[in-house]
Amino acid sequence: MSQVLAFNAPTTARSGNRWAWALWLIVMLVMCGLMLSGNRRSVTPAYHGAALRWLSSRPLYDDSGRGFLYLPTAAVAYVPFAVLPHTAGEIAWRLLAIGCYAWGLWRACRLIQQQDGRQLFLLATLLTLPLCLSSARNGQSTLPMTGLMLLGAVAAAEGRWWRSAACLALSVALKPLAIVMFLLMGGVHAPLRWRLPLALAAVFAAPFLLQTPAYVATQYAGCWEMFQAASDFGYVPRWSQPFAALEVWGLAVPRVVQTILRVLAAGLTLGLALYAQRKWQPPRAAIWIFTLAACYLMLFNPRTENNTYSCLGPAIGLAFAFSWGRQHWLTAGYVLLAIGVVAGWSLSRLVASEIPPIWLAPLSATIFAGICVRQIFDVPIVAQPAESAPMPRRLAA
Repeated sequence: MSQVLAFNAPTTARSGNRWAWALWLIVMLVMCGLMLSGNRRSVTPAYHGAALRWLSSRPLYDDSGRGFLYLPTAAVAYVPFAVLPHTAGEIAWRLLAIGCYAWGLWRACRLIQQQDGRQLFLLATLLTLPLCLSSARNGQSTLPMTGLMLLGAVAAAEGRWWRSAACLALSVALKPLAIVMFLLMGGVHAPLRWRLPLALAAVFAAPFLLQTPAYVATQYAGCWEMFQAASDFGYVPRWSQPFAALEVWGLAVPRVVQTILRVLAAGLTLGLALYAQRKWQPPRAAIWIFTLAACYLMLFNPRTENNTYSCLGPAIGLAFAFSWGRQHWLTAGYVLLAIGVVAGWSLSRLVASEIPPIWLAPLSATIFAGICVRQIFDVPIVAQPAESAPMPRRLAA
């Protein structure tokens, strides 16, 4: 079975591709049904309210560190959905979010192997899709952010530098967490180091074309104050990240130590990304860079939620697809880690009902990150000989 999936004929590859897209279509239809039936689990009221406040020139932020925790650009991006009838807007937003997420995964699979990418897409979908369901139901912007991060990595590997810069800038505009991938890509790819600031400046300047300059400037200032309040609230032990997990088990880490560890981890992440870029061929290096960025976000963002782990979904899904038919124990391990992430809340309560259920997902992510770091130093498994490897069109030119 593994040999068939790894080296099958083009017809089977097309069939696998259709099955994968069918699964994503089913998820979209299910989400449409949930919205029509009156879904109550949603974060979109925060986006919707911010978009309406933007249209009426009212303040987007308060000093609570809660609610709308994004840049003004995110409020602008949601305006087309906010002006639609409520249910139509909810459906349209989720279709866009899921579609962008799935498209990013598809493009990553296509990048790795022009022929085998279709088989990888089905395998990667099988493990990625469950990890995004809760986030999709809630309508979180983590999904389009992740899709744009993947598309930015793919475009850079193909030598499409402006496309990469645009995707990465848009990902930051939707959700500030994408700044990790944004900075990592700039640190690794010299052609992006001047394109990324220009793309981000263009994205940040766009709201000034849609509102009075004084109002927009005030919202950017309020956004900075909101980030400070949200950062303080991030130290409350209610988030699914390692420091909070240690605290609920009685091992509190001082704030200054947390900050030092985050800075050291950022430097280590950049070093690993540079090493991966030098050792691996561009397609696999792009996946490693995305994986490193996603792992850093899950483990060192103070306000990581259980649903935020949908950002890690494509990394786990792709790792599962790579190991299929080659390392059976690792394939099974990725399945267990995915279960630990997607069912972390429920399983944590079963293991220790008296402890807040925020520790299993970061534990699974930590183990996954360790496996990835180890594999970055391995001999490439699927690297193609230089003379037979398909060159990206821009690089070939």
